[in-house]
Amino acid sequence: MFFPGTTLEPLCSFNSLGIEGNPVSMGWGDMTRGLATIESMTPERDWALDEQFTAADIIFGGALSFFSGFKMFEATPKVEAYIARLVERPAYKASHTAF
Repeated sequence: MFFPGTTLEPLCSFNSLGIEGNPVSMGWGDMTRGLATIESMTPERDWALDEQFTAADIIFGGALSFFSGFKMFEATPKVEAYIARLVERPAYKASHTAF
């Protein structure tokens, strides 16, 4: 649940601004490693904790949806499928009516 805010957000923000830093001294590393981590953390099916939808999906999936929606990283087909499952949930649709 901490990865999106502590690693993914600064990584995507710096990347979208064209700011390159030293991946050793920056706690979030570089985009190559960040994308590999996203891919490894994204479930093939269902949710982060298998069949049970949890707060981890809201935080991680929501961050992926936001950052890919603003083209801050290129989502793979696996990530796109996970985001699609998330945004199809009735609660997601109800909470995003203004969008």
